Amino acid sequence: MFADTWPGKYSLLKEALDMVRPGGVYIIDDMDPRADWPDGHMEKAKRLLSQLWCLNDWTFSLCTFGTGVGIGQRGF
Repeated sequence: MFADTWPGKYSLLKEALDMVRPGGVYIIDDMDPRADWPDGHMEKAKRLLSQLWCLNDWTFSLCTFGTGVGIGQRGF
């Protein structure tokens, strides 16, 4: 699954992650801080990454190329 919109990353995160089958991947972009982010968005992005890294049955990595890409794999 590729989540490029707010619902896939923020407002409906649980629902988005629930759609990924065991062994499947979840990819998000725009995770590196940008000057044009609206007020409060930096905290929202940090909170999202914190949530993802704490999930027991997932493995996540943050790649700092492009606009910042997060890649997660759901455990089998």
